[in-house]
Amino acid sequence: MTELAALLHRWDECWARAGVRLDEHLAAGAAADDVRARLAEAGLSAAPAEVVEWFGWHSCRCDPDTSPVDHQPAALEWALAERAGRLADAGRAAADMAPDDAPWNRAEHWFRPSWLPLASSGGGVVVAEIEPGAPTCRVFDVQWDRAGWDWNTPVAGSLGDALKQWIAQVDSGAWTFTPGRSRAEAAGLSIEVRTPRLL
Repeated sequence: MTELAALLHRWDECWARAGVRLDEHLAAGAAADDVRARLAEAGLSAAPAEVVEWFGWHSCRCDPDTSPVDHQPAALEWALAERAGRLADAGRAAADMAPDDAPWNRAEHWFRPSWLPLASSGGGVVVAEIEPGAPTCRVFDVQWDRAGWDWNTPVAGSLGDALKQWIAQVDSGAWTFTPGRSRAEAAGLSIEVRTPRLL
């Protein structure tokens, strides 16, 4: 078992301890060869092994926005469709801006072509930044309704490091779940939490 697979297993276990039955919302993940082929079709052939493994673990049976918790590995089909839609939205947003050199006038300010959505996150998305030759991918929490022009928050330098943070937050009680509610709830996130808008 790889380190990432062990962390994904721990991620499921910590939500089970919190009273969330994720198995009711999850399906088997995609085969590794299928993931690589679909990513290559989308121009993301440089995706590191951790991205392939992420989509091979399991996937949401439902739209990630209706899952009981955030940050569950989304289905590859959802991820690719979400990326295509976000890139199109970014292009339209940039086209509506003034023709000057301000960074927010470029489509890449709103959604980068190197980003691949991994999961939903409180109205935004968690994305992996895929860079050629990089053994891991940086992870960002992208929220377009944040005040100001800073739409994305760096989460971690790899998927494994991001999972370690999320596991620690569930195990510490920072994230709670009330049976009968549609979402997990954030409770008392401390200022040390590096991802201020996770749920």
